[in-house]
Amino acid sequence: MQGTMWRNNSWLVDADGTVNEAGQMFLNLQKEWKADARGNVDGDGDFKFRGFYGRYIVEVMTATGKQMLQTFTMEKGDNTPLLVDLAHA
Repeated sequence: MQGTMWRNNSWLVDADGTVNEAGQMFLNLQKEWKADARGNVDGDGDFKFRGFYGRYIVEVMTATGKQMLQTFTMEKGDNTPLLVDLAHA
């Protein structure tokens, strides 16, 4: 049955679907840990940001309006810069 839960409350929401205190803490952590960096490259063509370890999707928009998506993973101890080749954008 849609719209009903099989028990009164769960860990993140109450029986009526309202986010409870634990659920709100989880949503706050998700928001805090989400890296949403925006900006322009500097004179050297670099864009720097601080993020957490994990998987990222970078979206690049060129001055001519071309868009490019690239996925990368930031792993502990790996300080290798991500290079985005705009020749294929």
